[in-house]
Formats: sequence, C-alpha cells, structure tokens
Amino acid sequence: MDTLEALYREIERLRRTVEDLQTRGAGRWIYPTAHLTSVDWDGDSHSTTAKTAIDLSVIFGVPPGVRAIQVRAAVRDEASAATPDLFLLLSPNNTAGAYDVAFTPSGQPNDGWFRDGGKICACNSTGDVFFQCVASGANTLDITLEITGYLL
Repeated sequence: MDTLEALYREIERLRRTVEDLQTRGAGRWIYPTAHLTSVDWDGDSHSTTAKTAIDLSVIFGVPPGVRAIQVRAAVRDEASAATPDLFLLLSPNNTAGAYDVAFTPSGQPNDGWFRDGGKICACNSTGDVFFQCVASGANTLDITLEITGYLL
C-alpha cells in the first residue's frame, strides 16, 4: 500500500469516527437548578433490601435513557453506632454487592445522618439504576436521595 492510499484510509476512518460521535453524541451533563427529588426517597425508612431497580424517569423525572446520574444522599440507622456494614449501594446492574456509589451510616451516632454528594453512578441501558441496602432491623435505615445532575 502506498502512502497516499494509507492516508485516504486514515481519513475515511476518522470521518466514520466523527460521524459516529455526531450521531451518538459525546454526552453532556445537565445540572437542574432545583435538584430532582422524590416522595419515595425523602427520608423513608427501609429494611435490608436485595438489588431493586429505581426507574429514574418515573420516580425522579430524569429523562429516559440517561447515561449516568450525579447523586446526593443522606442515610441514618437507629443502631449505626455499633453496627458495621450498614449501607446504601447504587449501581447500573442487578448484581448483589456490586456498586458505583456507596453510602454508609456505620460508625455514626445512632440515628445520626451521614451525608455525601457529588457521587457519579452509571445507569443501565434504559437509564435506570439499582439500589441495595443493609439495615440494622426492620425499617431502621432512613434514606434521602437527590439527583443533582445527569449525563445525556
């Protein structure tokens, strides 16, 4: 192959790459002026829960098919001071124990809030996430979630 033919092939490869990026998009973050909240996640009490889907478009009003979310959470448990491994996990998959983001009240005073934000969680192909939590007892883990941004 001569140099000119190699150059044409490289130009064609780059053209296809640019076309793909224009079609698929490189993605952009949207930060709503008011965080997206839900009455389902405004301090409600939870028991230990296996991986469960959160339909972000229905529950939080996030556009369907987002690629990722930026989330802020507050979690507390009645027995957090002496109970290890209490947590809220968020992930793009239904695999137990797998997570992109974790929030844990363990080690906090009993019923003391642990707050953290700016965490990024990838979404699945439909734009949803899964949560899993471990509580010290029945309905002892209180959780507040807010979506502070999302990637289109």
